[in-house]
Amino acid sequence: MGSGILVGDLLQLTVGQDRVYHSNLWYKFQRVELCENIRAKGDQIHIDHLEKWRNGIINEDDLHFLKEREICPNGLEKKIVAEKFIGLGDSGRI
Repeated sequence: MGSGILVGDLLQLTVGQDRVYHSNLWYKFQRVELCENIRAKGDQIHIDHLEKWRNGIINEDDLHFLKEREICPNGLEKKIVAEKFIGLGDSGRI
């Protein structure tokens, strides 16, 4: 029998009608759970928000948190924003 690695977040929406763990094949895999969010490492506030949101919990404070980080608060053209992000690779700044 061959080997394979499947990666995913079991709290995200399913691709089909049933969750993956409802399949008979689910029991043929060894499950490994990653517990540390490397992408937001060092920013506990961001980590806490991401954890709440992936569990479907959001409140007014969360909406304020997102609004503070809005890329186009004054309705800038998407093209302008895209050009700025393309330039990030060189300097890391907008």
